Amino acid sequence: MKSKQEYLLTIPFEYLLGFIGHSHLVKPGNSYYTKKDFVQRILRTLSASDCQWLHSMYLRKIPSRKVAELYLMKYPTAEIIRTAFVDHIIKEVHDDIGEISYEFPIPKTRVDIARIQGESYAYELKSIRDTNRRIKNQINSMRSLFERVYLVLPKEKNLLTSISINKKVGIYYYLIEDKNIIFKRRRKAYRNTSFDSLGQLQLFHIDELTNYFSNVFKINSGTSSRKIMEQKLIDKLTSRKINNKFKQVLKNRFQQLPINNFTLNPSMKT
Repeated sequence: MKSKQEYLLTIPFEYLLGFIGHSHLVKPGNSYYTKKDFVQRILRTLSASDCQWLHSMYLRKIPSRKVAELYLMKYPTAEIIRTAFVDHIIKEVHDDIGEISYEFPIPKTRVDIARIQGESYAYELKSIRDTNRRIKNQINSMRSLFERVYLVLPKEKNLLTSISINKKVGIYYYLIEDKNIIFKRRRKAYRNTSFDSLGQLQLFHIDELTNYFSNVFKINSGTSSRKIMEQKLIDKLTSRKINNKFKQVLKNRFQQLPINNFTLNPSMKT
């Protein structure tokens, strides 16, 4: 049986470039200059069966664009999954989704979808190709900052039985039916009431923190360092008050983001 590399090297370079360009499996870059370099890069992304399948598609003279569309129907990209999930949430909450942000940075990870609508929500989306290596740390980081945390998984991925997931974390499963991604909630997230107040304050922009400090203490922050302001706020306020302000700050910040189109990604439709 041929190796992954052997299958790919027998496919013309232009065909490989077309397939990768339409499927967006790897980010554009200048780290490859020859076909062999390019193949070495995409070997990390494609499985042995994927390489054999791609080779068979080439032999059948299926255009690379069509092959990419077929591949994405089976393995949708993170962007396709995210767009479809937001579309699902809009329907689930009857259009009252609140304010959202994509790839919201928090210590040690990023929240795929952060949402503020009365409560704060964090959603971690996983594809069939994602590993379980960092999931527990990601979930713990999110639960220290957000009130409700959800894990969104492909139905085929046996993640919950392979690692221990906090039972207070909500779960969505998804599958692909007739070129659409269908989401179903398996369990609702419990509302978290214990927060890392310092972690929340550290996510404030400096102007947001300074304004908050001045409003609480009725004085100008003057030359106070960020660290001093954070500690004084923690000493004076309850974690509940800081959490409420955290949500207000994120809501105001998210309102400025140009995220207005929540329709399903066209690449999932005919």
